[in-house]
Amino acid sequence: MAGSLLFLSPDEKPRFQENRTMVTFRSLSLSVLLLGWGGVALAQSTPPAPSTTAPADPENDAREDHPVEWARNHPEWVENHPEWAKAHPEAAEAAKRSDEFRERHPIDWAREHPEWVENHPNWAKAHPEAAEAAKKADEFRENHPIDWARDHPEWVENHPEWAKKHPEAAEAAKRSDAFRENHPMDWARDHPEWVENHPEWAKKHPEAAEAAKKSDEWREKHPIDWASDHPEWVENHPEWAKNHPEAAEAAKKSDEFREHHPVEWAENHPEWCENHPEWAKNHPEAAEAARKADQRADHPVEWGKNHPEWVERHPEWAKNHPEAAEAARKADKALEKRREERREKERKEREAKEKERKEHEHKEHKEHHE
Repeated sequence: MAGSLLFLSPDEKPRFQENRTMVTFRSLSLSVLLLGWGGVALAQSTPPAPSTTAPADPENDAREDHPVEWARNHPEWVENHPEWAKAHPEAAEAAKRSDEFRERHPIDWAREHPEWVENHPNWAKAHPEAAEAAKKADEFRENHPIDWARDHPEWVENHPEWAKKHPEAAEAAKRSDAFRENHPMDWARDHPEWVENHPEWAKKHPEAAEAAKKSDEWREKHPIDWASDHPEWVENHPEWAKNHPEAAEAAKKSDEFREHHPVEWAENHPEWCENHPEWAKNHPEAAEAARKADQRADHPVEWGKNHPEWVERHPEWAKNHPEAAEAARKADKALEKRREERREKERKEREAKEKERKEHEHKEHKEHHE
């Protein structure tokens, strides 16, 4: 074999060279093909390069955009991040006060932070009434999203996915926020707990803070009148309603009255209609009646005479309208007499119902033993 390779005839050499060329070409072709397959396999098996863009973090965005609000709702987080607290002293102070508020008013805290309560079962176990309030607040948000949103505009802003599913509620929150900005005293008067839990806002709005304080005192002294004007608030505060059964009954009747007599309700609650544009939109006649009945600017004395409770809850207005305040005071004396008559009538009605219930139970008991 070796001799044949060394002593080739002239006509045999080209044939060998041709064969060698063919082998070399085929080898190259096979190598290219193998490299191609390997490249495909390598491309399929190699993981993609990690993205350098961090995913959106709504929690982090909210913390950066609204540090005070974030801190108020996450006091433990602030305590565990002293460097952040140092860089945000107002937020750190808000967190501290929020923690104190939760300690002093666990039910009010729970009502405003149902998710927090759900995520802290040990605290909920130690505060069963607060846990129940949180549960009912969650149900209230589910059943009355617009009312919830109106009272919690920051919460809605921090929960865009919920807002997207509840566009009307989101719009109500936006309007409520604008109302608070343009009418801080009216907002504070209807949200005294919110003002107490937002001391930095109260500091910037001293007159509104004073209005909130007096509104809180009014609710304490006149629970029935408060409940009549704030039936949603009563529904969302069941423990208060439990402690004030007469007021709770007044709230229920007021809610029914608004449902069946929207025009008459609107005439006596023009501010409420102004702050509930979606209700006004659904009750155009009532909204028009509210606008016509609102005589605070054009006929303050008449307004004061017909709305003595309103005047008492608006001392700054009374100060600017002394004649109207005097008319309201005189009307209030007559109104107090009517209140006493109403309370006496309701007391007798309750006693009659209780007597009827006992007689019915006694009758059933007697029939059972016979």
